[in-house]
Amino acid sequence: MIFKVGKIGRRLLALLTVSLCFLHAPVASADAYYDQGVALYNKRNFKGAAPYFEYAIRNSPSDSNAYYYAALTYQQLSDWPRARQMYRHLVEKFPDSQGGGLARGVLQKYDPDFMKRVGAQASSSAGSSPAAAFIGLLQSGSGGSADFDQLPNEGKIYFQRVGNSQHIEADVNGRKIMMVFDTGAESCVFGKNHLRELGVTPPSGPPVGQSFGVGSSSPVGTWQMQINLKVGNIERRNFSVIIQDVMPTEPLLGQTFFKDFLCTTDPGAKTISFRKRGTGGSAAASNYDVPFKREGNEMVVNVLVNGKSCPMYFDTGADNIAFTFSQVKNLALEIPDDAQIGQSMGIGGTTRSIHFSVDRMKLGPIEKSNVEVSVVENASMPKPLLGQNFYRDWQFTVDSERNVIHFLRR
Repeated sequence: MIFKVGKIGRRLLALLTVSLCFLHAPVASADAYYDQGVALYNKRNFKGAAPYFEYAIRNSPSDSNAYYYAALTYQQLSDWPRARQMYRHLVEKFPDSQGGGLARGVLQKYDPDFMKRVGAQASSSAGSSPAAAFIGLLQSGSGGSADFDQLPNEGKIYFQRVGNSQHIEADVNGRKIMMVFDTGAESCVFGKNHLRELGVTPPSGPPVGQSFGVGSSSPVGTWQMQINLKVGNIERRNFSVIIQDVMPTEPLLGQTFFKDFLCTTDPGAKTISFRKRGTGGSAAASNYDVPFKREGNEMVVNVLVNGKSCPMYFDTGADNIAFTFSQVKNLALEIPDDAQIGQSMGIGGTTRSIHFSVDRMKLGPIEKSNVEVSVVENASMPKPLLGQNFYRDWQFTVDSERNVIHFLRR
């Protein structure tokens, strides 16, 4: 996720991407009901699409794509019980399908108790069922990504500050491009405009997934494709990334690229160091450790806002701290009459944003007063974003082995 905020005429609030569910659409389907369901879904006629996916499931009970699209449709209709049933079926019956993998990401966020049970069952039956062992591996995270063994043990890159964000140089299919190092992005995200600049043919056809962000409460269509992506000495070949039609900022280097590493950000040296999980050694000595929990790939930390507990996404791609109006209301924060009014630009377009200061905020060792925050009028983010303006002067290590952030005062 990325935010650039500030006073009127000085800075704009830039892109926010919250990637929820993505599915690579099949080239063709033998089931006419499925095809009609997809056509209605792409027209956002979710009520009309639902029965077609139900018919498709009855006709082709082994078609994982039909279950996944049905789950998405019921989620759009706010029928969570039926959506959850579909997602669970994908995880249990099609664990190594793409739909099964995407369903795990949804359920890890919205049905974690079920995923814990699945992980426990997989662990107890490991060796007797390849599918169960596969689920257990992903649940534990101990094996890392499919290319984990080919990744280097260590790496280091330099970043540039643009506002508060960390911009790094990457290599896509042999061509250079600047990206934003973004712990708040679950995936690596590009626009078709970036691919054209790189000489890479963008995906075609109807969107196969959705992304929600600043500027509109409606989803933006997305595609999925494979590229060769290299940052420093870390190269991931045939690496899956998310594509949206137009992206007004640099692409996002999200959690799917670096979650197999412990990442240490040194703001003084302007470096990000990587050490592969399980390779020994220790994280940088720290004054304090702050625990986080995963929601999908996103990192959630507990922040005290005027003394009230507030779960927030730890988001290095966000320039500033950002809330929605409902989140401000839940925290009983009063927006002053003299708050600055600005514009926020994101994947859904441009929307109004309001900027003011909060009396006190605290995360572990970091405690600040009169902290500037933003409130975004049209955005879809389940939790507020804890952006760089809060911790940019601290060295920190994201330790995915222990699920803690090690902070070191500079």
